[in-house]
Amino acid sequence: MADEAAALRAAQDAPEAERTRLLADLATRIEAQLAWLAGDVAVSGWPGLTQLTELTGLARKLRACDGACSPRGRELDALWQEAIAVLTGFADGTAGQAARGPFWKRPG
Repeated sequence: MADEAAALRAAQDAPEAERTRLLADLATRIEAQLAWLAGDVAVSGWPGLTQLTELTGLARKLRACDGACSPRGRELDALWQEAIAVLTGFADGTAGQAARGPFWKRPG
């Protein structure tokens, strides 16, 4: 996933149509990884549920890049940045931590 995030960073200045295609392709690779991990989770009981949930949500959003109503402009930019953040969080094991905040503080 770190390699996928790096590839997105490298293609940041690509034309919009190319970036949309890259995100649609990424959805396919993420779904394949999730299918592989699902078998691994069932066997090992891997505790990375938050990471898998975020990755699944990202893949679902990226699927929109495959259709006629694919994101454009700011919406595409936001999805691009979200993909980089989720992939990076998955790769370094920090997925979901920014959204949750420190465990000792109450939301507020």
